[in-house]
Amino acid sequence: MPGSPPTHKILIFAWPETSAYNATFRLSRVLSQHGYEIVYALPARWQEHVARQGFATVETNLQHPQEKPDHWLTNLTHSQEQAQQQILELCESLAWVKSGGFCLVLLHSNLWQYALVFHKLGIPSVAMNPGLGSTWNLEIPPIFSPLQPLSGLSLFNYLQNSFAWLTLRYFGTFNHRYHGIIQDNPVGFTGMAASMWAGAKHFWLTLTEPLRLPVYLQWLHLARHAGIQVSWGDYGHRLSGPELILGPEAVDFPKRKSTTSRLYAGACFDPQHAEESFVWEHLNPQLPVVYCAIGSHGAYWNQANRRRLVDSMITAFKMQPSWQLLLQADPDVDLASHLPLPENIHAAVWFPQQQVLQHAALMISHGGFGTVREALYNGVPLVIFPFGVDQPGNAARVSRLGAGLVGNIQTVTPHTITTVVDIVLNDPAFRKNALRLSQILQAGNSCEEAVAFISTLVKT
Repeated sequence: MPGSPPTHKILIFAWPETSAYNATFRLSRVLSQHGYEIVYALPARWQEHVARQGFATVETNLQHPQEKPDHWLTNLTHSQEQAQQQILELCESLAWVKSGGFCLVLLHSNLWQYALVFHKLGIPSVAMNPGLGSTWNLEIPPIFSPLQPLSGLSLFNYLQNSFAWLTLRYFGTFNHRYHGIIQDNPVGFTGMAASMWAGAKHFWLTLTEPLRLPVYLQWLHLARHAGIQVSWGDYGHRLSGPELILGPEAVDFPKRKSTTSRLYAGACFDPQHAEESFVWEHLNPQLPVVYCAIGSHGAYWNQANRRRLVDSMITAFKMQPSWQLLLQADPDVDLASHLPLPENIHAAVWFPQQQVLQHAALMISHGGFGTVREALYNGVPLVIFPFGVDQPGNAARVSRLGAGLVGNIQTVTPHTITTVVDIVLNDPAFRKNALRLSQILQAGNSCEEAVAFISTLVKT
């Protein structure tokens, strides 16, 4: 019953980044209301962020299967012993989970190796995914791809998606680059040669994985032998059993026939999210607000692309005084050549996003899934300039839903910004579609189905 004393302890092992933690807060609050005690295991860097939301934390540094820096033949012949030793060490370092009385672990899908460790400790875990990434699935393109499923053309859809998944797996295309950066590629023959070399290198590394990563592959073998379902997906290997998606089904591509069980928890928008207050008196209430932000990893992306977007935004809005801009930017890095800023441009390192989205007419973004969820929850259409990782796939979904436009971060100019802002602000269809999605997301923000699913997994 909601409000009853805690009877079960649940540990949350999320991917260590701000948006991944934010995606869990709504579910954690609802679980708390149902009598569960929630604790986050996370690196020290994020403890303050999570504790600020009122949740208990335990400092934990993530570890992954490691190949010893010995000769490859030594690693190959002793891989099983090395894997067993690493598992034993990780079980010892996480023994507090068992002694602490935790009955369930909500585990990020990409941290599949921890499912094996918790299995060894006798504690059940369930996959938790703060985005829309998936395992290999020929009904949809990988999340790193800007492609959309082909409606009504089953054969061509499978062919398109097969090609996309195969080239991602063996040639590393779609700029997926696990570090999340779209580089500025040379054009012409030089660019073609660079792309071919990168693809050939990725192909070679993929083929030689058994020789290069024998300990990692032993972990995979041991996990599967223990009954843990692990498959290859757009982020590499990931848990493929029942999976809790911390997001709304309405934003994803049409429901798939995949044998993998995916339960969508809903919008996962946390109305109680603690933020600093924003002073609205500085803005002109007569002008539409355009909010531009590129997330908590703003300094992590390719700087030439990031700078191009910021410069284009400022130049475009200087020429359009009938619009006003809230721009996430570093004053010392991004604004020096643009000062003084006109009255219709307000820049800061960080804005309280949930408050700003309640007043915004449009959001310009990199397309992180957390941003997409929050914008659509508030009925705000988007213009997305993907930087990398899952952002092209998120942008493809927003475009398919008619709730925004997609641009090219490598070619954006002030004219581009002026054009897309003018289109979205003056075409009511974008706002209408965003508001339609907002109604769906707000109606499905209870997380009750997810709580019911979790309640079937906890030990009694």
